[in-house]
Amino acid sequence: MAKKVKVIKLANCKGFYIESRLIKSSAFQSLTKEQMNVFYAFLARRVYPDKKMRKKVGNIIANQGKILFTFRQATNDLSISKDTFTRAIDKLIEVGFIEINVKGGDNRGHLYNVCYGCDDTKNKWLEFPKRNWKRPKSNNLVGKATRFSKNTRKGKGDTKVEKE
Repeated sequence: MAKKVKVIKLANCKGFYIESRLIKSSAFQSLTKEQMNVFYAFLARRVYPDKKMRKKVGNIIANQGKILFTFRQATNDLSISKDTFTRAIDKLIEVGFIEINVKGGDNRGHLYNVCYGCDDTKNKWLEFPKRNWKRPKSNNLVGKATRFSKNTRKGKGDTKVEKE
């Protein structure tokens, strides 16, 4: 029986170019296969202006800082879980390939900025081994003090009622 091949759907994109310096970089080499696929999906979501506008303004990305990539899109297009997508986003932010431009909330996703392609001043991934952009984790450690100890209820609900 033939092995089932997972097909990755990218956005309406004719293609994108990846430089050899990106492929050889330590930032790119530290990515897993799923993280690379998420990065490729971000590259495919970039929109360039038409040729007439490019002659006037140069090689810019029209939707830079406005790239929306949700959990639902990731699970449908890339066939990965939410946890894998979250880890991939965290890793791409850590190595400097993407950054959060506008934080989401209230049923809105984050708007991302891709830090590869147009402007060398935004190529944070070139500094990766010396510097990283890891997001701080929450300090909300619920139940850490009482996690594996016995009698954590401290008498709540366990009292016996004596009959008189």
